[in-house]
Amino acid sequence: SLFSAAFLLLFWLFRLVKNEIAANLEARANYDPLTGILNRSTFVKLYNLLSRDKLAHPLGFVIFDIDNFKEINDRYGHQVGDKVLKVVTEIVKRQLRKSDIFARWGGEEFTLLLPHTDLEGSKKVAEKIRRVLESLHIPELKGRKITASFGVTEAKREEPLEEVFTRADKALYRAKQGGKNRVEVNPP
Repeated sequence: SLFSAAFLLLFWLFRLVKNEIAANLEARANYDPLTGILNRSTFVKLYNLLSRDKLAHPLGFVIFDIDNFKEINDRYGHQVGDKVLKVVTEIVKRQLRKSDIFARWGGEEFTLLLPHTDLEGSKKVAEKIRRVLESLHIPELKGRKITASFGVTEAKREEPLEEVFTRADKALYRAKQGGKNRVEVNPP
C-alpha cells in the first residue's frame, strides 16, 4: 500500500539522517574542526593507551608551536592565521608515518606521539619538520617566513601525560628563549 511505502521511505530517511548525525558527532568529538587533525582530548586518550603498550616503546613525544603566531593574526587577520594553521597541518602530516599521532593541542600548539621512536629519532623528526616549515611560502604572508619551535622528549612506559608534557614543554621554552625556530630536547 501507499501508506507502507511512505512509512518505509520515512524510516529509511530517518536511519540515513541518524547515521549521518552520528558520524558527524563522532568526527566533532575526535577531530579539530579547523585543521581536521586529532583534537586534544583524543590525543590524551591515545597517549594513555600507547604509554601502557610496551610494543609502542620507545615512544617519542614532541610539542611545537608556530613562532610569533599572534603577530601573524594581528597583522594579516584571523583568516590568514587560519590558513597558516591549515597549511602547517598539511605539511606536517606529509612528514609523518601512518603510525604517528598528530594533534592540535590548542591555538598554534601541536603535539606528536611517535611510536617506536627514541629520543634521537624524535629529534630528527622534529628537525625535519622545522626545516620544511621554514621553507614554506604562503602568498598571503607577503614573504614572511613561518617558523616553529619544538620541545622533544621520550615517554617512559606508563608515565603520566602531565610529566611527559611538562618535560617537553620545558624544552619548548628553551627553544623559544634560545631564539625560536629551534629544536630542544629534554631526556626522560
